[in-house]
Amino acid sequence: MTAEPAATGDRHRSALHHQHDGHSLDEWLHTVLRIDDLGPNDEVPVGLQRFVFACLVLLNAAMVFDAAALNVALPAILDALGGDIETVQWVASARSLAFAVFLLPAGRLGDMIGYRRTSIFGGVFFAVATVVAALAPGPAVLIIARSAQGIGAAFIAPSIVGLTARLFGAGRRGGVFGVLIAVLAIAGGLAPFFGGVLTETVSWRAIFVITASLTIVAIVGLALAPQGLDPPRRDAYRPDVVGIAVLATAVLATQLGLIEGDRIGWFPWSIGLLVVGVAVGVAVVARETRRPDGLVDAELLSNRILLGSLLAKAITSFGFYGVALYIVLFLEGAMGLSPIEVGLVMLIPAVVAVVVSPLVGRALTDANSRWFLLVGLLLCSTGVLVLAIVEDTSSPGRHVIPGLLLNAIGYCVAAVPTKVAPLNALADRLHGRASALMSMSSKLWAGFGVAVTAALFHVYSGGHARDAVVGAGLDGIVGADDIEGCLGVNSVNECVDDLAAQSPAVADVADETVDAIALTFESTIFSTFLTIGVATLIASAGVFWLTKPAP
Repeated sequence: MTAEPAATGDRHRSALHHQHDGHSLDEWLHTVLRIDDLGPNDEVPVGLQRFVFACLVLLNAAMVFDAAALNVALPAILDALGGDIETVQWVASARSLAFAVFLLPAGRLGDMIGYRRTSIFGGVFFAVATVVAALAPGPAVLIIARSAQGIGAAFIAPSIVGLTARLFGAGRRGGVFGVLIAVLAIAGGLAPFFGGVLTETVSWRAIFVITASLTIVAIVGLALAPQGLDPPRRDAYRPDVVGIAVLATAVLATQLGLIEGDRIGWFPWSIGLLVVGVAVGVAVVARETRRPDGLVDAELLSNRILLGSLLAKAITSFGFYGVALYIVLFLEGAMGLSPIEVGLVMLIPAVVAVVVSPLVGRALTDANSRWFLLVGLLLCSTGVLVLAIVEDTSSPGRHVIPGLLLNAIGYCVAAVPTKVAPLNALADRLHGRASALMSMSSKLWAGFGVAVTAALFHVYSGGHARDAVVGAGLDGIVGADDIEGCLGVNSVNECVDDLAAQSPAVADVADETVDAIALTFESTIFSTFLTIGVATLIASAGVFWLTKPAP
């Protein structure tokens, strides 16, 4: 970027002088940012760079805050809107899955009409959906609003990358993206704590209010930016409607089968849905790899390094997102921590992750990326196994924080090479499609990580609940279904009071019922996390084999 001529400073001072004379914000922006001088191929003025980049950072920070803060509020949402633990799982995963389905077509639309336009469209869509979520009268509306948020976020995410690349020259992009990642890491780290504070002192709805407010400010700023930031429109974009619909069908069928298996019955309905989801998913890959403009590129899927990175994404997502959700539910429901206390617990690994990620980035080379992947996956899996031995009588520092730290550090150590290694192993012309595929798979696995953890949780919780009922001498007074219905709620004591209101005999064994619920939760967490931890350890060996360099 060359320095601005001396006349620019005079122009800036003149503009500020006129602003104080009563000129409108729009006129001031046109003068200070030299909007009238900007053409599609001209160098972007420094003032405009900073203004638009600030809007992009704010927009991305809003999305990160919404995602990271909401986990802490999930028990309070369940308590306020009603529903069960399946409701929590849908609220937690709906946004990620919708994001994954629409990410690739949204990115291609940005290529066609310009990323400023798609970022504004996505921002408006995201803001409206967030307002609906804030006003949701029941769980169904909230889940639909979360899905709509995912669609809006799918248009925002590639737009932020594309527009930032257009704003800054190649020599400055590394530093700029570093600033963006650092800001977002800080936002993601602080969000659980502030989410807990808002939930406990105001309402869980305040999280959505703040998210919507930040989004609106950002899109207003982007709307004031010049249209010259967008390249000339290319040929009309024809979205692959059939491909999107088929992919959405595969995702929805799989998610329904995993989350709702305990409610609708594992056989034949849930197993049938899983078979349909897998079959349709295979059909998506087969169809899209044969199309020149398909969602999946056949050439990408022939690269072992990319396949290994995709598998690593799956492992870290299974070992991170689903585990984090259930740890939050356990901390509040079984250990009795407040939302603020849970936010503080979740803040510790987030802060460590902010420190670890740039260190990994500086130490990473082509030669050691495979080993970084292995170490990261092993740490992540070990963290899950440590979390498996949590007890309702434990202090957070005994098992929870050490397990979360191992998990978060492992996630960061593995995440950096999954971004870099595939790009180094592929031709430049495939980088855009590879990045989009990695982003889509990351969000899909995040949603499926919650769903698979949910399925395992339901499979194990029934048997553990029956054992707890018999062990506490509650047989004939409290049923296993009653115990399962109190898992993951905001207040176990309130849940037991509700049971006592329906059956007075429960009041006489209230303490025993609370202990049975805690024991069931603890045992189910152990069985679920042990399964995930062992599975991810085994899968780590597959990643190490796939990423072996060619002779």
